[in-house]
Amino acid sequence: MVLMVGVLYKKRALPLAWVVYTGKKGHTTGQRQIEDLEKVLPLLPTRSEVVLLGDAEYDTTEMLVWLQEKTSWQYVLRTSPQIFVQDGPTSQPIEAYPFQKGQVFYRPDVGFTQSAIIFVNLIGWWGRRYEKPIYLISNIINAYHACKYYRRRYQIETFFSDQKSRGFNIHKSHLADPARLSRMLIAACLAYLWIISQGIAVLASKKACLIDRNERVDKSLFRLGLDWLKYVLKKNLDFEPSFRFQTLEGFNVR
Repeated sequence: MVLMVGVLYKKRALPLAWVVYTGKKGHTTGQRQIEDLEKVLPLLPTRSEVVLLGDAEYDTTEMLVWLQEKTSWQYVLRTSPQIFVQDGPTSQPIEAYPFQKGQVFYRPDVGFTQSAIIFVNLIGWWGRRYEKPIYLISNIINAYHACKYYRRRYQIETFFSDQKSRGFNIHKSHLADPARLSRMLIAACLAYLWIISQGIAVLASKKACLIDRNERVDKSLFRLGLDWLKYVLKKNLDFEPSFRFQTLEGFNVR
């Protein structure tokens, strides 16, 4: 199992840190989530404004307490409608709050879980195109802003498809040892960043028409970079690799 943290950039998730461990499919623990996020903390520039997004796997009270005590991040996390919350003297499951399709429900300062270790803003979001609502917990006070942020969470799925069936096919490696898989991910993620960099260079140099439509660009940054690499190798053309490690203020990148 791989627990990955990335930063969203132009509908793609750029990998920052990960934890690889042996386990069955399903929800991971708050301890592993914190382990992964602690790898990210020293990488962030000072005074960065961070919004942490995650699906219902990441609504653990352990991680929420860590976020509150160790960071100044905002967060929007999906949660289960079956979880009980404390709302004043009342304890009830989240799904008991009434609202209708096409609405956004907002309830501030709700005690999350029956133990009420931490207080969150509870949001119910029921888009008109969807059969069921989704429920979010956040420390953002504007429900519509929280929903707008959470809409971007799905962009991380493109990273996994680029690493797998639409790109590097790392799922065919059949590696089972966590240490070996983690080392392979170093190579795969560096290659991924290089391909994204190539895609940006293709757009900047206005050469996308050589590998995409003339009237518009349909391909993602990853597909542009990968197809450009195939194009120049097939044509035996010289090209600028367009990938450099830079020294950033405050720490060195090696």
